[in-house]
Amino acid sequence: SRGRLAALVRMAPGSLLHTHPHSEDGEAEECLVLEGELTVGDVVMKPGDYQRAAPGSLHREQRSETGALLYFTGTLDFLVS
Repeated sequence: SRGRLAALVRMAPGSLLHTHPHSEDGEAEECLVLEGELTVGDVVMKPGDYQRAAPGSLHREQRSETGALLYFTGTLDFLVS
């Protein structure tokens, strides 16, 4: 009812998620890298690395040159923004 989800997300090699805002009245988004590499802005994340995007934050571009498997919790509101 709150539009939250938890999912395993597989990013294909070369995939990109553009910079996006998180709503002030939304909920935090969390991501744990399980496999591969995820680059967020200038930070390269590897297996075991974790990131959290707080409500009202601007989430920097995320990309994976190698492909990645992520454990994600949050909402998908950025897909419709």
